[in-house]
Amino acid sequence: MRVDSRMNKYNPRNPCRRAVEKRVAEIEAHYTKQAKKLDATFAAGNNSNPFLSAYKSYGMNGIDSLVVDHFGEVNKGFKQLICSVAKVAAECGFRLSNLKQTFNLS
Repeated sequence: MRVDSRMNKYNPRNPCRRAVEKRVAEIEAHYTKQAKKLDATFAAGNNSNPFLSAYKSYGMNGIDSLVVDHFGEVNKGFKQLICSVAKVAAECGFRLSNLKQTFNLS
């Protein structure tokens, strides 16, 4: 992973994939691997994979990773969290500056 002189190519092998999304995939792969390892260690005879099933039951197919990179770029899950918090705050009567315009809240 690198940044070129124009600061727009994060991943030379797949330039369309953003660095934060790559990190999210790495985090999800790590936790999935750890859950499978726990299943193999503590639930060897159980085909239902209790640890992996418990992990997958959280958030959207696992934990919700919140990733921010060096340039302030955030992943989709982080943007969804910001939008959800902004909507709840607006429903409760809090005045928000221009988050509605920034994140296209409807």
